Amino acid sequence: MRHPRDRPSIFDYTDYRFFLDAMCSYILKSNNEIDSFKSLSESIGFRSPNFIKLVIQGERNLSDDSIDKVISGLKLTQKESSYLEKLIRLDQAKSVQEKAKMSYELVNAKIHQNSEDIDAKHLKYLTEIHYITIREMVDLSDFVEDYSLIGKALFPRLRKKEVESAIKNLLDMGFLKRDDSGKLRSTQKPISTGGSKLWNDARSAALASLHKQMAKFAEESIEHFNRKERSFSGVTTRLSKEQYERVKEVIALSCKEILSIVNEEDSKSDDAKEVYRVNMQMFPLTQLEKAKKESKDD
Repeated sequence: MRHPRDRPSIFDYTDYRFFLDAMCSYILKSNNEIDSFKSLSESIGFRSPNFIKLVIQGERNLSDDSIDKVISGLKLTQKESSYLEKLIRLDQAKSVQEKAKMSYELVNAKIHQNSEDIDAKHLKYLTEIHYITIREMVDLSDFVEDYSLIGKALFPRLRKKEVESAIKNLLDMGFLKRDDSGKLRSTQKPISTGGSKLWNDARSAALASLHKQMAKFAEESIEHFNRKERSFSGVTTRLSKEQYERVKEVIALSCKEILSIVNEEDSKSDDAKEVYRVNMQMFPLTQLEKAKKESKDD
């Protein structure tokens, strides 16, 4: 039998190095012709006798050529190969956008294997900034379902076809609905919190991508909008670790307070004319402790 019961399944893993470790252990135990990492590396096609071991330990990464050798050497199916490659791309991704993209594809792959009981559409919602804006936009008092007009009103702008596709997808996702008169309305559908490590990692990557894009929009808004249409404020100050945690709580409470203003005065929100984004960030401008540690290591 090609796939014995104890053969590791790639779909059970969210870290490709753990999968390689399990798979190599399985091969070393079940294949009489391969009895060491040296012979295993050679059978896969690597010149270095300990290359696979170094990859498992996180001391080496896999290049495109190395990925092909591993897939061939481990005799993976097409679906297994595709999933493994996505895990590797996620592990080696350098940007939050790339991490979000690969996470979304991995969750989708798990769903197709019936091993992930969540809705990958939620990740799509978080990674497409205009989806979030349009969801809020449909409840504006003067909203008109004119795709061309919506595209021109958005910041940044979208083409008519992109708006039409976004609204269709939001309806399919359940984030928009049509009332009895056929008018678009937003729903209160929450974003799934999932439960598996893969889902939580994917959600974190999507949120990181969202924050990065919104920060970019904030930068561009300085040039795009006049001072009466936007509000910027900030402070630069020293903080202890305890003070940092307290400021984090203030920021979290401020976000809740903003939402409560909208919810408590719901009748007045019927007069809302535009959609706004309120960003709150706190990040270090110095890393003195890290610099001291690096200086000691030099």
